[in-house]
Amino acid sequence: MTSRQKRELRARLETDGRWGEFVALRERLKHEGVVPREAWRQAEADLAAEPAVAEEADEAEAEAELEEFTGETGGPVNLRRDVEWVYQHLTVKGVKAKDAPSAGAWGLLKHYRRPMHTAAFYTDFVVKLLPSKAALAEDAGNRQDDGRKEIKLALELAGLKDVWGTIKPKRLERTEDRGSQAGGAGA
Repeated sequence: MTSRQKRELRARLETDGRWGEFVALRERLKHEGVVPREAWRQAEADLAAEPAVAEEADEAEAEAELEEFTGETGGPVNLRRDVEWVYQHLTVKGVKAKDAPSAGAWGLLKHYRRPMHTAAFYTDFVVKLLPSKAALAEDAGNRQDDGRKEIKLALELAGLKDVWGTIKPKRLERTEDRGSQAGGAGA
């Protein structure tokens, strides 16, 4: 694409109010590893495939939605709730502004429903909401807790400390035996 063609594209997109969209898409593509020339071409193709919405119609629609919106508009922000709501409603037809938990959730839904932005929703938000490896490992460790410590403490408190030796699992006994053998050998 020549410099003149780039200037013409920019002028057309600015007139349509879509230059910011183009730049955001182009930069996202470059960030994903697409070479700049190809990122420019893909962004142009994606915007050409999606028809521009007339500004007046968009403003009228936004005004009507604001009148219809009955969700939260003030108070503390709950971004996780909003993103989860968008995730649940991204492909659901017939969702109205009044269904949204907040104005922010409604705005996110409208933005990420646009074909060129839908995939980005999953990389921008959903991936970040997945638990980290450390959280998964911690959760797995918590699930392995079978309550042995609590049972032993309860028996001690009840004065039944000697009962623990008769009920503890064989696997635990083997572990304790190995520990005492190692300790005894070094003593």
